[in-house]
Amino acid sequence: MEPFPSVPQPQADRGRRGRRRPSLGALSGALAAAAALCLLVAVCVLVAFDRAAARRETETQETSAPPSGRLLHAFPLDSTFGRVFVQEWGPRDATPILISHGTGAWSGFWAAIGQDLARTGYRVVAIDLPPFGFSDRDPKARYGRADQAARLVGVLDELDACRGVLLGHSSGAGPVVEALLRYPQRLVGAVLVSPALALPSADEEPPPVSALVELVLGSDTLTRMLTAATLSNPLLTRRFLTSMLERDAAATEEQAEILRRPLRRTGTTPGYADWLPFLLEPDREALSRRADALRSIPRPVGIVFGEADSVVPVAEGRRIAGLLPGATIDVLPGVGHVPHVEAPAETLRALVAQLQRIPPDATAPGAPRRLDLEACRLGSTN
Repeated sequence: MEPFPSVPQPQADRGRRGRRRPSLGALSGALAAAAALCLLVAVCVLVAFDRAAARRETETQETSAPPSGRLLHAFPLDSTFGRVFVQEWGPRDATPILISHGTGAWSGFWAAIGQDLARTGYRVVAIDLPPFGFSDRDPKARYGRADQAARLVGVLDELDACRGVLLGHSSGAGPVVEALLRYPQRLVGAVLVSPALALPSADEEPPPVSALVELVLGSDTLTRMLTAATLSNPLLTRRFLTSMLERDAAATEEQAEILRRPLRRTGTTPGYADWLPFLLEPDREALSRRADALRSIPRPVGIVFGEADSVVPVAEGRRIAGLLPGATIDVLPGVGHVPHVEAPAETLRALVAQLQRIPPDATAPGAPRRLDLEACRLGSTN
């Protein structure tokens, strides 16, 4: 009886059987090594950006600030709040319109539109809210909405203006709304441009702080290095600006260079790092994050919004307008989050239209400014 002939195995099968499968321990070790390598690379990159920031940030406050502005001793609560840098245009005898910029910006980013508003007869004062721009940085890092609102009113004091109009863009709208709620006797109205109020819905609780955010904010060194790699990194300035625009062509190198100017000032990265918690964590003490509070604002408020805003959807702008008593909203077609850069002419018309809805006797040249000194005192409820 002949044996069954052997069936040759395919070469591939023999190869598979001949190879040893890696053990679970070896695989885990390889993954750990890869993770460690990635972490090492990330740390090296962060250290490089941190050192680059230290080498770049060498200009003093006095030499780097534009000579067209000035520092006001606006000490609303105490002298350690520091001075506030402002740029001014228009008739000095009119009620001032104070401009509150958004994240990473400063008064120079609003200079062109401020001068255009001044040519229509308004008095315009663009403010550097610290730690941005060329204002003094607060050694106690008091950058919450209530503190920034107090700074705005402190500027009114220094301008010898009992009343003012506030104009807030993006995150700069938060301090404006806060001021409307805390110091209504000092204001005659406000305009919000692309307001980023981070306003929760009626039944929504503020989300808990994530473990990653806690990790970052738990280390001053890590916070500073991440800030150096992102917010104060001039290599990313134009990219960040472009990401907020619908009309990409408006993100010119000229506009980017305006935003970069304060990044050469000494201490910029540590100053921005002190502010970072106010970006990453909800400001739970802010009245301006409460929908019921917005319904109580007694002053006229106008809103200007880009229809194609990818940072704050226009639906949120309409929601905010619905909460504010008698608010009006102008929506600009084909415009993103920074209307005054993307569509300056259309934005100017919208701003003037909104300002004209505020009682004209309150904003015209020659309008009464300083009223009863006791009523103008910060925090007065008269």
